[in-house]
Amino acid sequence: MEETLLKLHLGCGPRHLNGYVNIDKYHPSADRVMDASKLDYSDNSVDEIFTSHMVEHMRFPDFLKALQEWKRVLKENGTLIIRCPNFEKHLLDWLNADYNKRWGENNKGINNIIGFQGKGSGYINRNLFSVKRLKSLVKQEGFEVLEAHPYSTRNKTIPDGDILLRAKKPELSQFDKNWQEALKDRKRFSLKWYKNHPITKNLLSNDIWQGKIVDLGCGIGSRAFLAQEKYRKVKIAGIDASQYAIDYAKKHFESPRLEFVCANLLNTPFKDNYFDNAYMLAVIEHILDINSLLKEMERILKSSSKLFLSTTEKNYHSDPSHIHIFTKDSLQEILESNNFKVLQIYVKEHIIFALAKVI
Repeated sequence: MEETLLKLHLGCGPRHLNGYVNIDKYHPSADRVMDASKLDYSDNSVDEIFTSHMVEHMRFPDFLKALQEWKRVLKENGTLIIRCPNFEKHLLDWLNADYNKRWGENNKGINNIIGFQGKGSGYINRNLFSVKRLKSLVKQEGFEVLEAHPYSTRNKTIPDGDILLRAKKPELSQFDKNWQEALKDRKRFSLKWYKNHPITKNLLSNDIWQGKIVDLGCGIGSRAFLAQEKYRKVKIAGIDASQYAIDYAKKHFESPRLEFVCANLLNTPFKDNYFDNAYMLAVIEHILDINSLLKEMERILKSSSKLFLSTTEKNYHSDPSHIHIFTKDSLQEILESNNFKVLQIYVKEHIIFALAKVI
């Protein structure tokens, strides 16, 4: 028997599509009356999400949260299709029109920009998109964009009046799978567990808490959250190779003093000399090319910035994912051979801690 695909049509209004569950927050005729950004479907259960002329009516923060929610419910390689007005096209047409077409005909011209407000709150345009902006925001939330381009409006009257974007939820990387499996142990990876861990205690007692801080290999963001709770004047950017961990951090640790970015630690998206200080905890032993890692850290740190790091002593935990095994002496040697002066190095509970300074 052929498997039935679960496809959602979000913000359907009165338009129902065959083969889809038609969902709308306001229209009682929908198959399901539901907020499109708060779906009651389980993780990795939906094959396709389609939405047409809805995202422009969402407030910007709500749109980002909706993208995170849609990514949650989609299966790996599940499809996201967004259709919305191409506001660059409409704005140019409006600016080039005569006065009557801009403001006449019951405000029809300007309504194409701000929405048909007389029809109710669901018709107000709160968010404007160009192809580039929509593509960038969808990629930012961890989707792989397959196509994004101008498209004809639904009534076919304006050839480039809409945007059509098609994206997919990528397959989980090994980093993502590791975190997905690890987070099944709710007790071990709880905020309480992190707070009481010796690595966290040593981190929070160190002299790096001023200005802009980068958390290299931030994982799910728990330590960054605890740090900004204690040191209210710092801003912390957490970076990790796992999109799954970054999505978790964004969802659970929202703060104006926190930023979470998915990227390779050997090629971060930050400018030269950007951060005041840094920390990297239980990461260096997992990185094959340590010299390139430390070179990248030196690039993004200011002169005389401090780096606090930790690593397991002599592979005490016998972790097969550890590529390198360190002693105090070997860790100090690799740091000092890469333009870091070691200010302090010590061992507690079979963990090596080091505080170093960019030379």
